[in-house]
Amino acid sequence: MKVVRQYIFVMFCASVLFAQESSEYRLKAAFVERFTRFVTWPQEHMLKDPVVIGVSGDAVIFLEMKSFFESVKIQNHPVEVRNILPGSSYVDFDIILVGKNEQLTVADVKRKIGTKAVLIIGDTPEMAGCGAMFAFSLVGGKLRFLINNGEIERSGLKASAVLLNSATVVKTNDEARK
Repeated sequence: MKVVRQYIFVMFCASVLFAQESSEYRLKAAFVERFTRFVTWPQEHMLKDPVVIGVSGDAVIFLEMKSFFESVKIQNHPVEVRNILPGSSYVDFDIILVGKNEQLTVADVKRKIGTKAVLIIGDTPEMAGCGAMFAFSLVGGKLRFLINNGEIERSGLKASAVLLNSATVVKTNDEARK
């Protein structure tokens, strides 16, 4: 009986953690959609049908992004969410979300996309200093975001003043050292 209670307790804790993580990622999905309202892609890389979001990381973030964008468009375009697997082609991605539990780094993503204007979003605040254009941060239990405007400009994307004024603006680690 004691073993059964322990098992039930462990399963309960796991489901609570999954629900908390799931709700956090659903909110992050909404942020991703909101970011795109205030970002302009260059003419040669304008968004098309469908907008393709690549997600690296654990299954929870991928499933939440996929579920959220089944009914939500980006700039009036349907959205396709793809899991980034080893050996994936990066040619079709318009947005890439680099998950916190992932071996794939922001530097890897930047190498693989080359000069294409792709919005790179990091799941942890440290990723903004490593070259992500946006990064999420939990502060006092609230979801916040950081913007690396230098990386946005280098990619050819443009962030509106509204977005820049709503976030903590950071620099890439290399820029901060200068």
